[in-house]
Amino acid sequence: MPRYLGSATRKQLITRQRLILDRTIIGAQRLIKPQLDQASRRMLLTYARTGVVPDNLEEDAQAIREVLEKITMRSIVASGQEIITQKSAAFSDWETEDFAETFLRFSAEYISQEVIRKKISSIAKTTRENIVNAIARSVTQEGGTSYIAIAREISRTVPSINRARAELIASTEAHGAATYGSDQAAVATGLSLSKEWGTTEDRRAREDHIAADGQVRQMEEAFLVGGVRMMRPGDPNAPVEQIARCRCLSLKMVND
Repeated sequence: MPRYLGSATRKQLITRQRLILDRTIIGAQRLIKPQLDQASRRMLLTYARTGVVPDNLEEDAQAIREVLEKITMRSIVASGQEIITQKSAAFSDWETEDFAETFLRFSAEYISQEVIRKKISSIAKTTRENIVNAIARSVTQEGGTSYIAIAREISRTVPSINRARAELIASTEAHGAATYGSDQAAVATGLSLSKEWGTTEDRRAREDHIAADGQVRQMEEAFLVGGVRMMRPGDPNAPVEQIARCRCLSLKMVND
């Protein structure tokens, strides 16, 4: 009969991992929002001078990639270290290794996925589209207002425009990286493990995810969630409606 890795109960594991993830998401928001604000204001400054919103998507994508690399690394270290801690609690004679290089490798592998590269390009593109749309609305409403006046007015709203979006990006990307790091660290322990889908059941939980709660799979097998095969909660290959703001966890169990 499989048992949870570590000495904690299922409820304790979910509570602890949720706290770790919440802290990681808060840190991710602090990284991504300034980048979105900076890109938005740079576009508005150019628009104020020229009347044209610049198309520097490659430059923006590179800046976003650097931010997501930091978010990925922090998320993987936090979630991976928790698995190592659980193993140490379960096997008192186990000597903890230095996993720094291993976590770095996990991070590089995660950020290099094609689906993540597409997300980076999409974030940059959407940032520009939001500014273009805001300008279009202002032009329609204000008529003959100058480029400078329009840019100045929109610039005042940039923090609020990007706040919700930064929260969405941070929560989704930190969560995806964290569950990836958790699974990879579990495999790296060398133990025979399985994984269980753990849902944080509150008013924000999806019905599909509540139904998936308690599903157990071997590490190399996929969960079935709302008819979608997912390797873990936050799997970036899953449809966005299954991962955006998801708060589910991958609990590890020892195959006795």
